[in-house]
Amino acid sequence: MRRFDKRIYHRRSVVESVNSVMKRLMGSWVGSRSAENQCKEVIGMCIVYNVYRSVRAGLVWIWMFSTRPKNSNFYKVIRIILKI
Repeated sequence: MRRFDKRIYHRRSVVESVNSVMKRLMGSWVGSRSAENQCKEVIGMCIVYNVYRSVRAGLVWIWMFSTRPKNSNFYKVIRIILKI
């Protein structure tokens, strides 16, 4: 019997959670018919997801470390985007 490796399982759980978030944000289907275009579409989804996460992380950074008053219109927009 093989030993259970927690490091490998943790990596799998992270990948599965990213897949779940991507499906919720962009849908669980691919519209292309050919395998080549399907691959391109999935790569595009991955790029969009990475940009989304980067922008969101940047907004969180601005939210935490900015010296502006937290009740300004700027923060109202960030609250809406981050759903705080």
